[in-house]
Amino acid sequence: MRLLQTNDPDLRRQLITVSYNAGFRKVKLSFKCKSYSCVRLRVNRFGHNYFNKVIRNLPMETRSYLVVVNRTYKAYSEIMASKNRDS
Repeated sequence: MRLLQTNDPDLRRQLITVSYNAGFRKVKLSFKCKSYSCVRLRVNRFGHNYFNKVIRNLPMETRSYLVVVNRTYKAYSEIMASKNRDS
């Protein structure tokens, strides 16, 4: 997934998540792009607000999946941070 590298690790994780669920072809269509580099450029240039606006064009199943993954990622990150503080 080197092609999906972004300046923001959080956006990269979310982009990979929606690409995994919906397929990168649908993601490219949502971003009105024909190439991988176009998606990366737009995400890097316009950031979170743009990403959140564009993913509204993806199926509801994908948006729901992203919410669940984000929620789980946040909970797991908090657990790991807590364990690291206790060590």
